[in-house]
Amino acid sequence: MPGKEDAPSMSIPKSKAVVILAFSPPSEVLRNLKEKFRLIDSSGTSLSTAEILQLAVEHQAYGLMVSTEHRLGGEKISALPSSVKVIATSSVGFDHPDRPSAKARGIILTNTPSVLSEDTANLGFLLLLNVSRRAREY
Repeated sequence: MPGKEDAPSMSIPKSKAVVILAFSPPSEVLRNLKEKFRLIDSSGTSLSTAEILQLAVEHQAYGLMVSTEHRLGGEKISALPSSVKVIATSSVGFDHPDRPSAKARGIILTNTPSVLSEDTANLGFLLLLNVSRRAREY
């Protein structure tokens, strides 16, 4: 995960910046985004990576909100317009956007680093109980 020292400085545009939503986020997230940004959304469906690139160029997007199914390799990040300053991924990891390419372009990458911590711990304890009680045998 990139540290704060890796993050380039950025200035947010005075008018509402355009953000491409490549998937449908939870309603609370969508409501907050609508207050702050002009959204180009996927209308309830997931956009392909090619569609994201096309919309980013067409609308001179400031940010992209993607998920793990959107592979943004170096060539795709190079194809983004210079207006793109942020790529936000709704995942714990950074395995789908090319970090060195984003850093070279001055694009900030964000993620949701601890979103699954509690669920992972719960599942771990469930598995421990299952094994200790030999639940599979019943």
